[in-house]
Amino acid sequence: MARRKTINLNDALFAFENGTSTGTDIVRLFSRLIQSGLAWQLQGFYDRQAKWLIESGYLATSGKVLKYPKDEEEN
Repeated sequence: MARRKTINLNDALFAFENGTSTGTDIVRLFSRLIQSGLAWQLQGFYDRQAKWLIESGYLATSGKVLKYPKDEEEN
């Protein structure tokens, strides 16, 4: 059984804000933000990004990852 990679939320948010996150990192970050409810409590950009990831089929409304960007594999 594959182990789920855990992320440090502060580090992931910092990398996202600085533009150094990969597509897979972003999907993982927003999965966690949606699951915790933080995606809807942070500044509006996070809300819009979460909605886009859901509408684009990367994440379920529950925050479950449905797919990762095609140019990157899940590690």
